[in-house]
Amino acid sequence: MRYLFPAIAVAGICAFQPSFAQPYPARPVTVVVPVPAGGTGDTIARLIAAQLQERLHQPFVVDNRPGANTTIGATFAARARADGYTLLVTGAPTFTINPLIYPNARYSAASFDYLGIVAAMPMVMLTYPGSPLKTVADVVAAARKEPGGLSYGSFGSGSMPNIIAESFALKTGITLLHVPFQGSAPSLTALMGKQTALAVDSVVAAAPFIQSGALVPIAVASRQHAALLPQVPTFIEQGVPDFVFDNWVGVVAPKGLPADVSARLEAELKAVVQAPEVQKKLGALGFSASWQDGAAFQRRASAEMAQNATVVEKAKLK
Repeated sequence: MRYLFPAIAVAGICAFQPSFAQPYPARPVTVVVPVPAGGTGDTIARLIAAQLQERLHQPFVVDNRPGANTTIGATFAARARADGYTLLVTGAPTFTINPLIYPNARYSAASFDYLGIVAAMPMVMLTYPGSPLKTVADVVAAARKEPGGLSYGSFGSGSMPNIIAESFALKTGITLLHVPFQGSAPSLTALMGKQTALAVDSVVAAAPFIQSGALVPIAVASRQHAALLPQVPTFIEQGVPDFVFDNWVGVVAPKGLPADVSARLEAELKAVVQAPEVQKKLGALGFSASWQDGAAFQRRASAEMAQNATVVEKAKLK
């Protein structure tokens, strides 16, 4: 009998060893989306999650946690276990604006391991039909003629449109009047009603109104023309150098992800983004499949945050 218990112990260890050796993922993965269900950001996250699920043969379950300009969902993800079973899919402001605007936010850009940028969409400056503001030069001239009198609408203080407009003002040496709204729809509605002179919004939100003639584009904040608005010139083409503000979507995980899990996820995300059917679906949403690996993603987020920090400080957006 004295050999029985050691034998049982060894057998028990052997029985449990395979559970530790299971490759990632061995169980369902939670994909946190810090915006409400049904929007563009949510649609992209669900597309990526479905593709990862198909490739990795485990459920990738979308968990919508909206609120406080994405900080609620981002905080939840940042505090999760760093094992690859919680991912966060979100847009640029989560990393490059919110930590600057919300000093009490319970996460920072350093709270995550960066896995990759999967999509990008340019932003556009707009006006109403019949406006005398046809070009970037027109906007600059009008603002210089009446400093602080030329108004623009945004999604609110610290929103990406607010950052873009104030960055434009700083680059061109003008002053604009900010009129914040609770979202894209009221901002564009006010512009159509001539309550504001300008607005900055996403190409996706603006395109239907531009195509119907309800709004007029002035410039897109990207290096190339937008696929949905190929006729609209960029700010760069109109004399504002390096004026690029893509609203990209990235995938991150809580800081401390095991190296093998990080490498696996990064490789799978790259394969997903490069799949023709995914590129087609992203294009239909107004995004381009814009793969950047984790290292490039982190560098880009860091550079954009530094750029935005200057705007936040000089425009006093806190």
